[in-house]
Amino acid sequence: MKLAYEDHERMILQRIVCLDADGATRGVLPFVRFCHEYGDVIHSLPFLGYGGPVVDEHDQEDTLNRLIIHLVEYATAENILTITLCLPPFTSHSGLIESILQPDYTLQNFFQYIDLKQPFQQSMGGLQRRKRTRNMRIAGQQGIIVTQDHRETSLKYWYEHIYLPRLTKTGGAIYPWQVFKALGKAAEQHRVLIQYAMKEDQMIGGGIYLKQPCSLDNYMRVVSDEGLTMGAGILLDWSSLEYAQNEKYDYYNWQSCDAVGSDIYRYKESWGSQIAYHQYMTKVTGCLETLKEKGLQSIKEAYAGVFVIPFSELK
Repeated sequence: MKLAYEDHERMILQRIVCLDADGATRGVLPFVRFCHEYGDVIHSLPFLGYGGPVVDEHDQEDTLNRLIIHLVEYATAENILTITLCLPPFTSHSGLIESILQPDYTLQNFFQYIDLKQPFQQSMGGLQRRKRTRNMRIAGQQGIIVTQDHRETSLKYWYEHIYLPRLTKTGGAIYPWQVFKALGKAAEQHRVLIQYAMKEDQMIGGGIYLKQPCSLDNYMRVVSDEGLTMGAGILLDWSSLEYAQNEKYDYYNWQSCDAVGSDIYRYKESWGSQIAYHQYMTKVTGCLETLKEKGLQSIKEAYAGVFVIPFSELK
């Protein structure tokens, strides 16, 4: 076992690596240590949504056991308050990970997905099919096209001129530029797909998609106010779905949204999407009493974007 890390201000990206006797990698457990005066916490991968251990096919139980036990021992020795593993959808290891980690809290979170192994277009409602056709026709009449572009300058423009204004207007959670910069680097290594909706030479929207083992995850798709009226969002969604089909992914993962039954939820549902659940598993490895005294609002501000413990446990 060995531990590697990269330090980015309050967030330290670390990896536990399990090697066999010949030095070959059997498993990796990436996580972020978030440092704060209230106490440090570990999250599998905040801002990206999921995380957890990745192991090869050989003796998975032993490898998982070694990775997780090493993580718990490290957290205990470092007086870290909590460990949270946000397990990705479509994993077969949830039960085994839970039995090894023995979490103090387990929460379920929903996500929506399209099963690409089936002819999903038949599951779409007639209204959505007509709406998709109409919006794509409008987009075509407006001269909007979808391009792939992994340049940091393009991503920075999208972040500053589309993402920030739109999320500010809608009151959504705003992620720091460093998150997207890291995703841009991953795109250069073919681990992330980045697409933009362009009207002539003007960017009016963009989407970032994570290439998982069996799914393409719609991580972030944001278009400008102008792009919304021109069908740019639907065009980006359709283009990424086509990409997922062509690349033989089993699933297209919309990820989660604010609530079941919300406008965004119904939009994804209209594409023939199904609902399923993944888990947040949290193990307490330090004393939480001082932290709990800080109160809910202070903790939300201190650990923005990072899961600590369920809100129900806080004053």
